Amino acid sequence: MESRFRTLRSRRDLQRVKTTPHNLLNAARSFGASEWRIFKSVVFPSTVPFILTGLRLGAGRALVGVLVGELYAVTAGVGFMITIAGATFQTDKVFVGILIFASSGVILTTILDRAERHFDKWRPKIGATV
Repeated sequence: MESRFRTLRSRRDLQRVKTTPHNLLNAARSFGASEWRIFKSVVFPSTVPFILTGLRLGAGRALVGVLVGELYAVTAGVGFMITIAGATFQTDKVFVGILIFASSGVILTTILDRAERHFDKWRPKIGATV
C-alpha cells in the first residue's frame, strides 16, 4: 500500500491528476507545502467525488454479480433461496429474495450518493455563476 502512495507523491504524478486545478497545486507549492501535504490537502479532496462516483456505479454491478453468483454457484444465501423457491413454485419467497436484493441496492446507492454530494459541495456546477 505504501508503494502506491509513494508513486502518487511524486510531482510528475500529482500533475497527472486531471481533476485537480493547476492553480491550487501551484498555490500549495508557492506556500512551501510538501508533496505529501499537497496530496493530502489538494489532490485527494479533488478526486474524492470521482472515486465515490465510481464506487456508486460499481455497487450496482457488484450486487448483480453477487446475485448471479448466489443463483448458480452456492448452496446457501438469498440467491439460493430464490432458486429453490422458484423451482418449488413458492413465489412469496422469490419476491422476498428479490426485495432483499433490490432494497440493499437502493440503500447502498443512496448512501454512496449522499456521500458523493457531501464531498462535491465545493465544486462549481456547470452553468453556475461565480
